[in-house]
Amino acid sequence: MKKIFVLLLVLSLIFCGGCSKKEETPVLEETASKPSVEVPVVSYHTAAQEFAGGSGTAEDPYQIADVSQLVLLGEKMEEEAETYDYDYTNACYVLTADLDLNDVSGDADYQRQVPEYGWRPLGQGSIFGGEFDGAGHVIRGMYIFADADAETEYNNRSYGLFSRVNGTVRNVKMEHTYIYIVGTGSAAGSVAGDLVLEGAVENCQSDAVICVGGGMSAGGIVGENGSVSNCAFSGVITQHDNTFAQLGGITGYGTAVSNCQNSGSITGTGSSYAGGIAGWSGQIKDCINVGTVYGDVAGGIVGNVFAAGTNLELEVTEYIIENCKNEGSITASTMAAGIVGHFANDEEDIDMVVRGCENHGAVSANMCAGIVGTLACERADDMTVEFCVNYADIVGDTKAGGIVCELLGGLSEQNGDVTIRGCENRGAITAGDYASGVVTYFMLMASEIDLTVDVEACKNHGAITAGKYAGGIMGFSTGGVMDAKLSDGCGITFDHCENTAPITATSSNSFAGGIAGNFYSKGIEALFTGCKNSGNVCVEFSLSQDVIDETVSQGAVMTLSQMAGGIVGRIGDGLFLDTGSEAQDEKYINAQNALIVFTGCSNTGSITATDYSSYVDENGTSIWQNYIGDIVGYAAGEKDCSYRID
Repeated sequence: MKKIFVLLLVLSLIFCGGCSKKEETPVLEETASKPSVEVPVVSYHTAAQEFAGGSGTAEDPYQIADVSQLVLLGEKMEEEAETYDYDYTNACYVLTADLDLNDVSGDADYQRQVPEYGWRPLGQGSIFGGEFDGAGHVIRGMYIFADADAETEYNNRSYGLFSRVNGTVRNVKMEHTYIYIVGTGSAAGSVAGDLVLEGAVENCQSDAVICVGGGMSAGGIVGENGSVSNCAFSGVITQHDNTFAQLGGITGYGTAVSNCQNSGSITGTGSSYAGGIAGWSGQIKDCINVGTVYGDVAGGIVGNVFAAGTNLELEVTEYIIENCKNEGSITASTMAAGIVGHFANDEEDIDMVVRGCENHGAVSANMCAGIVGTLACERADDMTVEFCVNYADIVGDTKAGGIVCELLGGLSEQNGDVTIRGCENRGAITAGDYASGVVTYFMLMASEIDLTVDVEACKNHGAITAGKYAGGIMGFSTGGVMDAKLSDGCGITFDHCENTAPITATSSNSFAGGIAGNFYSKGIEALFTGCKNSGNVCVEFSLSQDVIDETVSQGAVMTLSQMAGGIVGRIGDGLFLDTGSEAQDEKYINAQNALIVFTGCSNTGSITATDYSSYVDENGTSIWQNYIGDIVGYAAGEKDCSYRID
């Protein structure tokens, strides 16, 4: 079901791959079609006649003391796949010595020179259902170079020490591992390609180099699915084409990951989800990333968390990313975040939570955030981001947020409750257009809206700088499309939020506010309660004399303005409230039926704007207009918006 969804999600998906020369592992050019090269020719170890000891029970596991006995396990599993007897497939095993699958002495480099022996993943014709205990021993020199599309016996497109696992693999150290897979729709990980059903990997380590292509899930420990705990990865994961992939330091497409750490490098070159822990996952707890991550959408912990009935194979009621920390550098071609790149819910019965996470690593991209890149919901129950802190500087070409970059609704529906609670930004947030300490860009696009958004007890202590829209808590907000069908109670609240840092907007026609830079209502109710600003709010813009002369000559056609407020810089494009009065008294509207209400809010910071009022056109009209206010800098005319300050 997952792969069907991926095909629907990525409209431009074209799978690809590659092979090799006979003596050297090839370095392939990035391409969207499968290269016509050969898989390297290698030898394979032969199997032993029997194990070193044991009877296969938990109390007396089969003992594996050399490489030939490890190969014997694979042969037994393939034999039982034909006979449907699973005595060996479901038995218990223990390593009693370190194993060298190839010579790893000196400067052996499998990326450039093919080793003597290749590795066939254990159980390609079956699913390992027993227990494998590495007992802390090391398996060195595993080399896999495979074509996932090749029509070979027992090719199930899952690559690693094990192919597919429905049992448990634990206490294994993988060193000097190299995996290169071409073809489509497969999974690769140094310990296991695919964990199915109850499959689990525990307390394993790897420094593998893994390179994959289109439609693949690749992880440093596991390719996809299952449960992974107490594992560490310090290698390199890359993509050799420009198609879709899911790449993670621990798992590519994972289910449940806990107490894991990545210090390796994760790089996706195509339309990829890349994460320090997982490329695409739903449950990650107590994990740390200190490695570098790059992808189309990238997260320090996970690239994508998406709850949808078409791609979820587990019966879960909550997707949660909890108590995770990122210290690595995160970059992306589209969206990057310190914790979660893309966080989306299209399922009514699943709650989604990001809780207690910290970002300490630098984040940069076209759009980026310290904690969550895009938070999107269409038919959601509850989506919550709470008690998270960003300490790092965040730099976006267009948008950047301390906690969340974008909060977006669906195109057809917008339902549910979104809560951002107790979050704090301490890093400097800088972007070309939109920047804030908490939620930078809020947009509802649906024609039917039944949504509440609560921003509670959030604080910003980092300097905010944006070209157009800058706010301590929110940069830019707009309600639904005009004439959207709104449910009762639909709206957004800012409850006891605080900004203490300088807020600066740096272009003409820019907006800055201690709490929100620009708030378009479009019928959505908003309540600002107990919000405080003590930071200096400034709109500043330097005009060259040539620009001034040109603007003066064009007069009203090019009138420029800047708006700054201690709480909100600008309120505009709201719904006109018809009072039944022919006079349409603005004061009456504001007092009785205000869409936007400020209660108990205060500002102690300075509010300033660049003054070009002395420059006038030929009619004596100033080309420059500044609007500054202690609470609100500017509110649009009576036909556009209504607000009340209590």
